[in-house]
Amino acid sequence: MSFLDVFVRGEFINPATLVGAAFYAFLFILIAWFLARMIRLGVRRVASLLSDQAASTLLIRLGQVVVYTLAVILYFNAIPQLHSVGTALLASAGVASILFGLAAQTTLSNLVSGFALLFYQPFEVGDRVQLSAPTGLETGVIDEMTMGYILVKTVDDRHIVVPNSVAAQQIVVKLRAA
Repeated sequence: MSFLDVFVRGEFINPATLVGAAFYAFLFILIAWFLARMIRLGVRRVASLLSDQAASTLLIRLGQVVVYTLAVILYFNAIPQLHSVGTALLASAGVASILFGLAAQTTLSNLVSGFALLFYQPFEVGDRVQLSAPTGLETGVIDEMTMGYILVKTVDDRHIVVPNSVAAQQIVVKLRAA
């Protein structure tokens, strides 16, 4: 059977045939690769404006995982012989995301708060702030901001690690530069 015969009979685009399934696999991989590349370029462009490497790396990886996972699930649903596997994958992805969300509530809370702090920018690295800590009222300079925490360096060279969820919920006084 020649390539022309496969093409004329329509096996090339029929997902029920081996040739069609291979064609769709190539197509889905190509589309997923293109979308993942667009996500990478878009996030890098936005990250260059915000200058936050940790956030851009996280968003790129998260976006790529989502794109490739969806491509696999959609591919399995497009091929009739694999449709039941695709349905099972989709259901298990839903259950896994619920379990992951419940297990990582604190971490996800810090990430979401990190995005909010990144978006609203109430303070930035180098700002002098006053905040409430277990040791009492503390004053220091923001030394580092990541997607999970803010690091405040005090005058007596101590480092206070403030989770983003706490920083987003408590009152942080931004002081004037000395």
